[in-house]
Formats: sequence, structure tokens, C-alpha cells
Amino acid sequence: MLSGPAQAADLKISFQELTRLLQSIASGTRIYLNNVPGGLFASQSFIQVSNTQQYPVPIPGKTFNILGSTYGYYVSDVASSGVRLIPINGALRLVVSFESNGPEAMALCVSGGCALADVLPDIQWDNAVANIDFVPIRLNGSISLEVKTVTIGGVPRAVCKGTADFIERQACSLGLPFANRAINQLKADLPRLLRDAANQPGIQQQLAEGLKRYLTLGPAGEVAINNISIDPNTLTVQFRFNTAGN
Repeated sequence: MLSGPAQAADLKISFQELTRLLQSIASGTRIYLNNVPGGLFASQSFIQVSNTQQYPVPIPGKTFNILGSTYGYYVSDVASSGVRLIPINGALRLVVSFESNGPEAMALCVSGGCALADVLPDIQWDNAVANIDFVPIRLNGSISLEVKTVTIGGVPRAVCKGTADFIERQACSLGLPFANRAINQLKADLPRLLRDAANQPGIQQQLAEGLKRYLTLGPAGEVAINNISIDPNTLTVQFRFNTAGN
């Protein structure tokens, strides 16, 4: 069996169709956010695509000092509750919603007497959502996805644990600026942390393997992807294959 000359062609895939092809992979995505220190079996933050390996999302604690003690705001047990994949202009958007049972971050003692640890405000993040925008890329002779942009939505706010007496009111007043600072830092840090985690080579390879079966051309010959290009609605795959001869 001899190989004939390489033949070139283009394959056009709409982002609507690409969304449909990737739904089964996207549906297995999980994000878990937790950086509370201590606990032998405590789970730390991770992102997981299609029910396989978990990749860490290292969220630093946000520490501050009040009255000689050091406290820190830590994200506590925030799990994704739903995912959906939608086409947008020249990309695919993975919309990840998060549960909102109890506070999403709380102040804990780091060092010192920490007399105010039990009365500093919590942070609640209502309707928390991460919008993760993927664009197709060429990877190892196939196609994968790369995260270009992550935006965080929802309404984070500092919430006092109680205002029944003078000490609780004063503690909340002292803690509110630090809680609000922690909110601003989280909103600034999370997009970068999630983007870096989702762009791990293992995840990109996994996405490439998931897409590969949809890019076969049956008996047409061995396919090698030369390049890809993107317009607002369509992915164009430039490839070549060898025709068989006797």
C-alpha cells in the first residue's frame, strides 16, 4: 500500500455545534474552593474536568491584625452546583454556578489571643458564578481548548454574625473593612487562579482526546491538523490527509 500525495482541506465547525460535541465533557466539570487550614482529611481547592484527575487551585488566606492578634479570612467548603456550556463570540463559555449554603468565607485565628474570632463578620457570596471562556487551540496534532478569560459574578458581602450587644457590634465594625478587603482580593485573585488551573497540560490533553473522535474522517486517510482559525461563529480546521493507492 503506497501513500499518495497529501491532500489539503478545511473543516468548518460552528461554535454551536462545538458546544454540542463538548457537552458530555463539560457536564463532568467540578470546582471546589476551600483553603481552611488544619484538619487531617480536609479537602483543598481543585478543578476537575470530566470526572478524572483533580488539579489544585491554591487560594492564599487573607490575613490581618486587630488588637494584637492575627486573623485570616478563608474560603470555606464552596462547591460547584451546576455547569453549562454555551457558545459566545469566538469562544465557548463554561458557566459554573456555586452553592450558597452558609458563609462562603470566615475569619479564623492565625496567632495571638484572638478574642474576636467568634464575632468577626462572615462573607456570604450570593449567586456566585464563574464564567470561564475557552478558545480552540492546536495541540499535539489535534485540537484542544485554552482558557483566555475568567470572570467572577454574584454578590459578595460582609455579614455580621450578631448585633445583640455592644461587643458584637464593635467587633463587626472593626472587622468590616478587613472583610471587604478580603472580598476585593478574592475577586481579583480567583480569575487568575482558575485560569491557571484550567490551563494545566493534563486538562488540555484530556480535552484534545475528547475532541479527537469527532475530528476523524473515516476512510479519507490519515489526518494531520495544520492550523486552526476562528471567527465569531465558526472554527475552521485546516488539515491534510494522504490518499491510498496500490
